[in-house]
Amino acid sequence: MRMMLAKKKAWILDVDDCLYPIDNGFHNKVKQSIVREFARISTGSGAAEKKLFSYFSDLLKDQGFYDLDPAMIDTKTVGIAFPAMVQSLLHCRADNMHADLAKFYGDHYDDILPDPELVIAFRDAQKKGITIYLYTNGPSHPDQGGINHVQKTLNRLGFDTDEIEALKARSYDLLKAIQDGAGKPTNKSMERFLAFSNIDPEDALMIDDSVENIATAHRYGIAPIWSWSSSKTPPAQKQAIADQINAPRIKHTGQFLRGLTH
Repeated sequence: MRMMLAKKKAWILDVDDCLYPIDNGFHNKVKQSIVREFARISTGSGAAEKKLFSYFSDLLKDQGFYDLDPAMIDTKTVGIAFPAMVQSLLHCRADNMHADLAKFYGDHYDDILPDPELVIAFRDAQKKGITIYLYTNGPSHPDQGGINHVQKTLNRLGFDTDEIEALKARSYDLLKAIQDGAGKPTNKSMERFLAFSNIDPEDALMIDDSVENIATAHRYGIAPIWSWSSSKTPPAQKQAIADQINAPRIKHTGQFLRGLTH
């Protein structure tokens, strides 16, 4: 398996809970903040709140998430619902968009520690002609020199400015997902990502902490790898999904990728 993966010429990587450990608690703090802040601006009896909530509810249905109760989004479901949340903000609160996102993500980036192995793995991959793509439901900044969540995370992990800017051009992020009308783990999002990256799925691997996301990748012929960067035992249901698609479970993305380049 490792020899086969080492021959892949494209790496598709998630960011949150994938490039850094789940157990550091950062992404959970972000999820809690998003749930709290979105509830604050979308609930209530005012016309603005009702408009936002109605638009969000309709988006979830349009994107096929019929089982998600728009009034009961929590830290377990916010990852799936987040693109629709932000699209709702763009439609109903465009003037407050950047302020809303700042409150959503907060200021907990010191929880992310530098990861020299990950940085070295990226640099070794580049020398070997491997192209790295970031495929994330988090926001990246579209402008040169601009900083948003993805750039802040990469900076904390130890990437330099030039590397962060180079990865920006190969990032299919929250804002692109909103433009295209769907985020992970939907088939539409994967199709849009493949059009964006122009990669051969058979020559690519994808690492993500969400088994739903790698299950979608598997359906399109991409080699799935499950990043479970926690000391806790994963839920049996999620492990069963990974087993069904023959996705190896890894604990440390940087260590795993370094192994593929040696």
